[in-house]
Amino acid sequence: MKKPIIILVAMLIAAAAAVGSFFAVKSKKDKEDKKQAEITADNQLFSFDQDSINRIDISFDGQSYTALYDGSEWSLESGEFPLDQDYFINVCTYVSTLTAETSYPQENDIAKYGLDTPGRLVLSDGTNSYALNVGDQSPTGEYFYITVDGKDKIYAIDFMYGSVLKTQRAMMKSKALIPYEDREIAEIIVKRDGKTAYDLKYDPDSDAWSLPEAYSMLTFDQTAVSSLTASLTRLDMSVSDMLEEDLRDLSKYGFDKPVAEAVFKGIDGSEVKLLFNDTIDPDGVYTHVLMPDGQAAKFYTYDVAFIKKSPIDFILKSLTLSDINSATGLDYICGDADESYKIDLSGGKLERSGAAIELSDSDKTIAFRNFFNSISNVTVTDVNIDVTPKLTDPLLTAVFYDADGKPKKYQLTSAGNGQCYIFIDDEYTGMLMDEKKLSGKNSVAYFRETFLKSVGISE
Repeated sequence: MKKPIIILVAMLIAAAAAVGSFFAVKSKKDKEDKKQAEITADNQLFSFDQDSINRIDISFDGQSYTALYDGSEWSLESGEFPLDQDYFINVCTYVSTLTAETSYPQENDIAKYGLDTPGRLVLSDGTNSYALNVGDQSPTGEYFYITVDGKDKIYAIDFMYGSVLKTQRAMMKSKALIPYEDREIAEIIVKRDGKTAYDLKYDPDSDAWSLPEAYSMLTFDQTAVSSLTASLTRLDMSVSDMLEEDLRDLSKYGFDKPVAEAVFKGIDGSEVKLLFNDTIDPDGVYTHVLMPDGQAAKFYTYDVAFIKKSPIDFILKSLTLSDINSATGLDYICGDADESYKIDLSGGKLERSGAAIELSDSDKTIAFRNFFNSISNVTVTDVNIDVTPKLTDPLLTAVFYDADGKPKKYQLTSAGNGQCYIFIDDEYTGMLMDEKKLSGKNSVAYFRETFLKSVGISE
């Protein structure tokens, strides 16, 4: 009888031990969970509405700045330089939910963390402030060390966040080439070799760009300027492209002898002036730019190709002087040819210098269309308003007659170097074209000869 009792007692003792062990383990785990929860809560450094911040005080390397938000953009209280809006948005975003990866007891020797002379950020919404000090990055490059006002530890935050919060002056500054949006620019002036290469003006009332009055006979291409301003107003540099602040020795980057100068005027009356030099980089990949505040920077040469443009880049280079479908006549003088055409293509009628021409098939009609269009369709190859050529000894004279009864005279004179000056109604237009248009393959003479052969006329 004693043996079962002994077994029962042993079982009870084992069960009690098991229960005791269970509660001991559970108690230990609860303590560990509580400790981990406390660590997690402590590592959650900030939690606030990022959009509520309207002031950031920044100090580093003995410099102090105050950035203020007016509801639309950030600006320095001192107005010293324009700010990078994206950078300040990122600061607010990162700090508002900043979490540490780990932490360390705050020791006396904080210099090894770079926290003896830290950068400091204080974000404020007008009521509450959120302050932190940023030291060095860890030896492994994974973290940045920081301290937070009101906490007694050193925290390690992710490198990406720390690299933004470790503020530098270059990070704060605007990276934009020009401080304007598309429709905030009133005028663009580019100079090369001391002369104005082009001058573009914007009229907000008509929402249109134009060249000076001297170019009034040219057909302006609005899309060319729209494309230019769209790219310029979105053109930014990186921090690594910002070479030197407050540049005094202009010769260092060739700004004592710039290849180009650009002036941008805003509709608010402001203006900025930029200097360019594309001779410093031996490979031509970068063009160096001197910003208005003395900041030297570099941009990819293709991004600032606008400094090489001329008025021809802002005009329509393909012009149609007369539409054959509405044309009633054409006078044509070129070389030995001197002839007049009466045109009624819809009625299938055509006269050449008083003689009727039978347009009995489509090939003949197409041949005449090609001849007419070879004269009427003009391809501009250059623009020059600095000359006043005389209308003497024209290489070609064409007069177009339309149904409205108002003739349009078109003439070409030699400009030398294989170019022709273009005159409309006896006035020089400022435009030039290639002299190859007059003779050779696919020229006016070629299409005229093809047409005459198609209708059985030989000369």
